[in-house]
Amino acid sequence: APAPSSSAIASCLGLWGLLSATFFLGALRLGTMLRLLFALLTLSFVLLALGHAEELATLKLIAGYGGVVTGVLAAGAGLIRVFKEVYGRRRFVPVPV
Repeated sequence: APAPSSSAIASCLGLWGLLSATFFLGALRLGTMLRLLFALLTLSFVLLALGHAEELATLKLIAGYGGVVTGVLAAGAGLIRVFKEVYGRRRFVPVPV
């Protein structure tokens, strides 16, 4: 199969950015960590879409690093939720989730 064009990849990433922006709006009533997580996820998808649309390697690289930061935040938020579930509501992690 032929490789997808840059415009096709940009369109797909743009749709993922729209979906994550919708999730961000839903997360506005939730914790700070989830708001930050979905804001960074939306920003990463938008930057990736723009990077593919304009074929800017530097922008794609920056967006990739943003995606890594988003992944680390997602893992941290998940761990905090699990620890809160296991150990109760004691405030042992000083991060608002």
